[in-house]
Amino acid sequence: ISGWSYNTSRDLRRYVLPDNVTAIIPQLDLCSSPDLFLLVVVCSAVANFKARAAIRETWASAPSITNSSSSFKVAFLLGDPENSTLQELVDDENLHYSDIIQEGFVDSYNNLTLKSVMMLKWVSTNCRSVQYIMKTDDDMFVNINNLVRLLKVRILGNLLVGALICGARPIADSQNKWYAPHYMYQGTVYPNYLSGTGYVMSRDVVLRLYQAALKTPLFHLEDVYLTGLCAHAARIRPRHHPSFTYSKRKLDPCLYKDKTVVTSHRVNGSEM
Repeated sequence: ISGWSYNTSRDLRRYVLPDNVTAIIPQLDLCSSPDLFLLVVVCSAVANFKARAAIRETWASAPSITNSSSSFKVAFLLGDPENSTLQELVDDENLHYSDIIQEGFVDSYNNLTLKSVMMLKWVSTNCRSVQYIMKTDDDMFVNINNLVRLLKVRILGNLLVGALICGARPIADSQNKWYAPHYMYQGTVYPNYLSGTGYVMSRDVVLRLYQAALKTPLFHLEDVYLTGLCAHAARIRPRHHPSFTYSKRKLDPCLYKDKTVVTSHRVNGSEM
């Protein structure tokens, strides 16, 4: 695995530095509201400016339903592009929108686990009163109103919910996108886990997953690692809900407004 060879340390503490400030853009005021109900963190590649713009203009600007207790915010989590031109563009973007969280790790596909654990670190440090956190990607459509409705009827704590994947096996083909070398995972079956395209946690689960991650050797497949391996270590059971999907739904406006739909995958900017 590029970046994670047999001899590379997979101790998360070496990269996350839990006792240090690691953010390039910390966005400290994002969770300052004491009545913040939901924070949606969109894991975005640094260069995906158009995808972020499309989200801001569509589902991220959805009016919050019912009352102020249902308030939500959307933020974009980036890593370090190691490119000064791109970094200048990100700095300008953040000056305009104030919704970029940027952490100090190399932004690459095989570092998506680092990105998600950095999200847990940032929320644990900066969001003391938020009730729920959603992790999603920048090619996802999210119906915020339906998600808030769903969360309003659930218990506040011990929640980890999304599209559950059961009985998945590690892929031994080194040419496959989801290749899992034996030195990184020795089991024959993954624990049940949630698709990383979109899942929701209560704040207590964020704290427990973060502590588990600091003790669990890194595995490069973010969703298997966080909602499978770390959730198992923290004794958290990931739950399935049919409103979440890792598939692309038919592009039908009536379908996307349906109260049973929360997510759809592989939706590009123009489709949004």
